[in-house]
Amino acid sequence: MMVNGLYVVQGEANAVVALLKKAHRGWNYQALHPSISDDNDPLVRNFSDLRDVLNSVSDLSEMNPDTFVSPFLDVIKSDVTNGPVTARSMSAVKKFIDYDLLGSNGIRVSNAVENIANAVTKARFVGADAGSDECVLLEILKLLRTLLLAPCGRFLSNESVCEMMQSCFRISFESTLSELLRKVAESTLADMTQLLFTRLPTFKQDIRHPYIRKLIMKTHGEGGRRKRRYYHRKLKVSETDRTESPIENQVVPSQEISKDMQEENLTIQSESNVDQHEVEKNGR
Repeated sequence: MMVNGLYVVQGEANAVVALLKKAHRGWNYQALHPSISDDNDPLVRNFSDLRDVLNSVSDLSEMNPDTFVSPFLDVIKSDVTNGPVTARSMSAVKKFIDYDLLGSNGIRVSNAVENIANAVTKARFVGADAGSDECVLLEILKLLRTLLLAPCGRFLSNESVCEMMQSCFRISFESTLSELLRKVAESTLADMTQLLFTRLPTFKQDIRHPYIRKLIMKTHGEGGRRKRRYYHRKLKVSETDRTESPIENQVVPSQEISKDMQEENLTIQSESNVDQHEVEKNGR
């Protein structure tokens, strides 16, 4: 498989170089960049260097994935290439991922997938018409989905995954694009979200990560502020109760209560005796 990978990379490189040379012969490209030709174009020269490296090795595993991927990423990030060349480079990188040509070395694969994600999310090209431009955006969505769902997508950093999902969000909410392309962006975003939730049990919380530390500090700070606010609110309510209803807080001694009741009973008894004496006098 890895021996066939040499021919796969060579074939994709030849296809992209052919489109680059075709773009150089176009009148629009010559008008915008008259000093660039096939001989002094840095993009074409990168593929020439790649061809020399491929001819010097017998197995693709002997090469760093960045070595044979970087010329295609340079085309994707270049702002002097047209849409078809950019789309063809993305299709080539997608084929490398589908054929698992990036290898299984953790350090090498992590650097390669980070560079791919960075290049695709910051892709630039010379627009022509709405139809061809949407074809390039479609290739972007396909490559982002393949990169995240492939086994090598496990080596992507959190920042790269967020950038990839934000790119899908921007395409899905762009009202000037066709409804079909926006639906494809929504479907790609749904597949990415589903994959992240399936991988959720395998995630490990790194407390040393600056984002996690910031989130923990923010959570603890909000909890402390809530407790302080609740304490101050409770204190104010208790003070209001004491000032507005002082009578309820007064305590009357039990001796005073019994003394008042005895006086009231004597008064009532004396009044009843007077009334009875008047009744007997009138009867006589």
